[in-house]
Amino acid sequence: MVPLHITLPHSKLTMHGFQSNPGAPLQVLALHGWLDNCFSFKPLSEKLPELNIIAFDLPGHGDSQFIPAGMSYDFHYYLVWLHELLEALNISPVVLLGHSMGAVIASLYAGVFPERLASLILIEGLGPFSVAESEAPAKMKAYIESWSKHSGMRNGLYASWDEAVKARQKSGHLKLSSAELLAQRGAQAQGQGYMWKHDPRLKLPSRYQFSEAQTLAFLQRITKPTLHIIASESLLTGNLPVEARTAAVTPMQEVKIEGGHHLHLDDPLPVAQSIAAFLRKHPPSH
Repeated sequence: MVPLHITLPHSKLTMHGFQSNPGAPLQVLALHGWLDNCFSFKPLSEKLPELNIIAFDLPGHGDSQFIPAGMSYDFHYYLVWLHELLEALNISPVVLLGHSMGAVIASLYAGVFPERLASLILIEGLGPFSVAESEAPAKMKAYIESWSKHSGMRNGLYASWDEAVKARQKSGHLKLSSAELLAQRGAQAQGQGYMWKHDPRLKLPSRYQFSEAQTLAFLQRITKPTLHIIASESLLTGNLPVEARTAAVTPMQEVKIEGGHHLHLDDPLPVAQSIAAFLRKHPPSH
């Protein structure tokens, strides 16, 4: 595992991460989930030595830079940052791998720039949560009221390392060893205790909401081979119209694997095997 850092050429945000195997013939850019960090992909990369998995802490997460005051972590910004990152890394076409929020970002980007992708691998994520158009004013009100109070926001202080890890385990419904791995990257000593390093503004509600029609419009533009890995104890079931969204992506292969939302972290081998089989079937062409 080789550390990486890069400054986005236009946004001027510095991002930190790693690449798993610089000598591997195939590069995969991986995007982690909300409040996670690039170590989310460390166990998976160890099971896929034939790939060079490149993973960065997204802005506001892990060791990467927070956004400036007055900005929000909206999905359209994440798409801009991803576009800049791909330009800076000079990877084209790219195999995009995303988990949860990272899968949302990857699936939206694939609908905006389908020509820039070789293939798309999604773990527990297929487009953003959507709202009815009639709910947009109430959602905007919630955002504005939260924004006006956010100046006093700070992450919780835990009395011990173990307490911080167990809090992440509980909130993320993941194994203790997985929470410990995320904490290695995402938590730090603070005074007499420990605190998670992510930007507290990540917990603010989004000001921009997608309707389901908008979401489907993005997904319908995905043209490259797509693998969607869903956990048997998925957080998507009941929260997203997964069947309709899957039908919108015509080159879609769906695989269900035993586990919870962080299955790639809790039990990476079956996920790695599915990814390897998918890439053998759909090798990127340059």
